[in-house]
Amino acid sequence: ALMPYQHSESLECQQEGLEAYQQQVDNAPEAWREIMQNYADFAKQHRQIIQQFGRFPHRNAALGRENTPEEAAYLALEGSRFGQ
Repeated sequence: ALMPYQHSESLECQQEGLEAYQQQVDNAPEAWREIMQNYADFAKQHRQIIQQFGRFPHRNAALGRENTPEEAAYLALEGSRFGQ
């Protein structure tokens, strides 16, 4: 149910989602805590992209948006496919 937060290009939504993920970590039974923390970590990574660029650069081509020079450099990095 929290996945849409990660895929929003709104920093406010990203922050709200991250807080919800952290609540899940805090309230998870011990057996589930590591898994929930992994989800929260992915949410942090998504938020970092939005903080850095204000959008997901991987979507630019599909949405007809031009890459900024910073986005082009990011997309050229090895392993930068995360966040698409």
